[in-house]
Amino acid sequence: MSTQACLLDGMRVLDLSRLLPGPLATWHLQSAGAHVTKVEAPGEGDYARTIGPARADAPYSSFYELLNQGKSLRVIDLKNHVAQQQLLDEIHQFDILVESFRPGVMHRLELGWESLQRRAPRLVQVSVLGYASDSELSAAAGHDINYLAQSGLLHEYVPAQHTAEDRLPSTARVFLPNLQWADVLGGAMSAAFAAVCGVLHASRTGKGQRIEVAMTDAMRLAAPMATSEALAGAPHAPPGMGLLNGGVPCYDLYACADGNWIALGALEHKFWEAFCTAVGRTDWSDQHWQRGQHAGSADALALRMDVQRLFGSQPRSFWLERLAQTDCCVSAVRTLAEVMAASPLPAAAFKVLHD
Repeated sequence: MSTQACLLDGMRVLDLSRLLPGPLATWHLQSAGAHVTKVEAPGEGDYARTIGPARADAPYSSFYELLNQGKSLRVIDLKNHVAQQQLLDEIHQFDILVESFRPGVMHRLELGWESLQRRAPRLVQVSVLGYASDSELSAAAGHDINYLAQSGLLHEYVPAQHTAEDRLPSTARVFLPNLQWADVLGGAMSAAFAAVCGVLHASRTGKGQRIEVAMTDAMRLAAPMATSEALAGAPHAPPGMGLLNGGVPCYDLYACADGNWIALGALEHKFWEAFCTAVGRTDWSDQHWQRGQHAGSADALALRMDVQRLFGSQPRSFWLERLAQTDCCVSAVRTLAEVMAASPLPAAAFKVLHD
């Protein structure tokens, strides 16, 4: 076993969650050495089993397999009184319990915090919720899109609408990236961190904790640039008009002649200057936000079009080769298929270099 897999060696996790946030949180704990027991209801089990495609030789979706591979599976009807009591009798064997029910459900299942703590005083329970239990939306159903919407961050994708007369047509679409930000950042990563903090506290005090992770609230800390601008009273910069969302030519995505894309991240002037020199356009060098060019201004948007014409004149391979020795923050926008072909999935989100 690698050093990485031994960090939480001996920790036992009971996973009562389903779909994405909770199972990904326990996957992170497992990747650091914890042993995870996943509980699923009889019959259909975790809904994730049928979400997305499956490999030809697999009974369940790849989505489900990715999140739950290596976990021990138990089928328990948590609505059954005998099963509830059996689980309570075994709860002392676990260090961490992760669940994602709505507030009040654990109590109705006779697995409330008081009952758990009496049998396992050192237990850390992490409740992954969409909305805080003391909020007006505490009992509301939701998914990633709803938590992002309520957090204020989904509005970052919405195009500008300047006046009442300048309304968007009814056919306007905002296309969502296939990235579940609230589930992953607000839910899974926050829950895994909370669990480790709880276990550390229990090791020092002998007392467990019940910890709540509300994804909507956690997401407000996941976009510090946008949040800080709102705190400063700055107007919302719609897509294509802000410093980090396409409003400056030095930090954007560009289509190449072969239909592939380049990510240019020359945010600091030194990188932009190096890029301009490498492509033979030193006349662009001082047209930069650190030299007074405002994000989203007419000049910035006009220059962005010029940069797009440049990149669009050659295939991606040409630009990657030409800029390979230039320190200017240029990357290929790779597809997931390209990434998977080049390297396997990592065993964990981090590497331990020294023990």
